[in-house]
Amino acid sequence: MIGVWVHHLCNTGRRRIKPLFQFNKPECFRFEIFFWMEKVLLVGFTEIIGTNFLGDSSGIAQWLLNLSVTLGFLVMIAVYQPSLEPRYNFGNIMMHVVIIYFYVVSLLLNPRVNIHDSAVDSIKMIDGSLVVAQLTLLVYLIWVSFEKLVDMYEKAKLQVTAEREAEEVIRDHL
Repeated sequence: MIGVWVHHLCNTGRRRIKPLFQFNKPECFRFEIFFWMEKVLLVGFTEIIGTNFLGDSSGIAQWLLNLSVTLGFLVMIAVYQPSLEPRYNFGNIMMHVVIIYFYVVSLLLNPRVNIHDSAVDSIKMIDGSLVVAQLTLLVYLIWVSFEKLVDMYEKAKLQVTAEREAEEVIRDHL
């Protein structure tokens, strides 16, 4: 009786989380695990370590931890190439470089850091550079997605042509 109840609970639990994984392709699992771990570290781990264990109220410790995690994952992406699509690996490297740039700018503009005076003097240039960095990444990702869409269209067209030819061969033999 208890075994049936445990089996029912396990199956019900799996059904609840199936929407999280039903569209993942097996070749993308490593890629997804990389970024899941990074998100957990950036959002949870660095906050807990920075404020609770180090007792930093200025945010500099959390900033250093976030920068370290992002740099670490940048190196991991460059070394391990977790996506099977090289263009996505390059896009993720670009994304991490932009994130690191944002971290540097946030340090320069942090009022608790004494080096922010020169950054505040050139705030318009910094704002423009942040916009350019984001737009460059966005345009690249749109371009890669469009290329991927064109590739999928070409493959689908070839598949439909092959299926029609196969149907004609079958009709000829009937």
